[in-house]
Amino acid sequence: MLSKLNSLMEGRVSVFKNFLALGILQGTNFLIPLIIMPYLVNTIGIERYGFISFAQVVMIYLFSLTDYGFAITATQEIATNKSDVNKLSDVFSKVITVKGFLVFVSAIILALLLLFIPQIKADQLTFILGFMLVIGQTSLPTWFFQGIEKMKYITYVNLGAKLLFTAFIFLFVTEKDHYPFVLLFFGLGNLISGIIGTWYAVRKYNLKFKLASIAQVKLELYKGWGLFVANFSITSYMNSNLFILKFFTSDLVVGYYSVAEKIVMAVRQILVVFSQAIFPHICQLAEESYSKVIHFFKQVFVPFTLFIVLVCGLTYIYSAEVIGIFAKDQVSGINHLLRLLIVVPIIVCLNIFPSQILLSYNLRKGYTAVMILGSVLNVLLNITLASKFGAEGTAISVIVTEIFILVGLFFMSKKAELS
Repeated sequence: MLSKLNSLMEGRVSVFKNFLALGILQGTNFLIPLIIMPYLVNTIGIERYGFISFAQVVMIYLFSLTDYGFAITATQEIATNKSDVNKLSDVFSKVITVKGFLVFVSAIILALLLLFIPQIKADQLTFILGFMLVIGQTSLPTWFFQGIEKMKYITYVNLGAKLLFTAFIFLFVTEKDHYPFVLLFFGLGNLISGIIGTWYAVRKYNLKFKLASIAQVKLELYKGWGLFVANFSITSYMNSNLFILKFFTSDLVVGYYSVAEKIVMAVRQILVVFSQAIFPHICQLAEESYSKVIHFFKQVFVPFTLFIVLVCGLTYIYSAEVIGIFAKDQVSGINHLLRLLIVVPIIVCLNIFPSQILLSYNLRKGYTAVMILGSVLNVLLNITLASKFGAEGTAISVIVTEIFILVGLFFMSKKAELS
C-alpha cells in the first residue's frame, strides 16, 4: 500500500514539474508576443501588425511540416525508453535527420509561394527574414526533454534567449519600416535555444548522433504520416482563420482579429502545456491499465477544467480592460471578437481527455479522421462566413469547428473503448 502511494505521489510530482517547466517554456512563446503587442501596435501600426500576423501564419504552416508530429511520436518513444541510451540515441538521430530534410523542403515551398502568391510576393523581405522562425522552432529539442520529463533544462535556455531577443525588438524596431525584423528576432531566439538545448541533451545523456539512412527517413515519414495529417489539420483550423480573412478583408480587420486571437491563444496555451505535461505519464499508465488512466484524469482534470472556466469567465467580464492593456485605441473594434472567441478554450479543454485516450493507446486513425474533417469544416465555414460577415464570421467558424471536434473525439474514444 505504501509502495503504491509513493508511486502515485512520484507520478504527480513528475507531472507537476513537467507542467511547470512546460508552462514557462510555452508561456514565453505567447506571453512575450502579448507583452510586446502594445509596443508593436503603437510603433508599426495596427495594419502592419495585421500583416506580420499573416506572415507568421505562413511560417506556422511551414513549421507544422518540419514538426511532422514528432511532438507526439518522438515524445512517446522517448518516454517508454528512458533507460536505454542506445534507443534514445537512435530516436534522437532519426528525428534530427528527418527534421533537417523537412526544413529543406519547407524552404523550397516558401520559394514557390514567393513566386506565385501575390500577397506574399508583394513583401518578400518579411517572409525571407521570417523563415528564421521556422528554422529556430524546428531546432528546439522540446520533444526530447518532454519525453524524459526533464523540461527544466530547455526551459532555462529558452527563457534567456527569448528575453534577449525581445530586448532586440524594443531596441531595433523603432519605426514603421522596421516591421520585417520582428519575426527574424523571434526566430533567432528559438535558434539559440535550440542549439544550446541540443548540445546539452547530447552531453547530459551521452547521445550519439548518426545520420539516418534514406531508408530510415522514408520509414519515419511513413510511420508519422497519419499523425502529421492530423496535426496539419489542427494547424489549418487554428491558423487558416487569419489566412482566409486576409483575402476577404483589410489588414486593419486582420489586425483586430489578430489581437483578439492572441489573447485567447494565451489562455489556450495553458491547455497545450497541461496536455503536453501529462502525456508522457498517461503513456506510462496506459501500459499498466485503463483504470489507472481514468483514475488519474479524475484527479487532475476536473479542477483544471474549473480553473479554465474561471479564467475565461473573468476575461469575458473584463474584456474591454484586457484589450485596453494591449491596444487601448482599438477597444471598440476588438471587444466583440474577444467575447466571441473566449468560449473556445473551454470547449478545447473538454477534448483533452478523449484525445489523450486515443493517442496514448495508438488509436490514431480515429483522431486523424476527426481532425481532418474538422479542418475541412473550418475552411468551408470560414470561406462562407468570412466573405459575408468578416471577422465575426471567422470567430463563429472557429466555435462551430471546436464543438464538432469535441463531439467527434468523444465519439471515437467511446467507440474504441467498446471495441
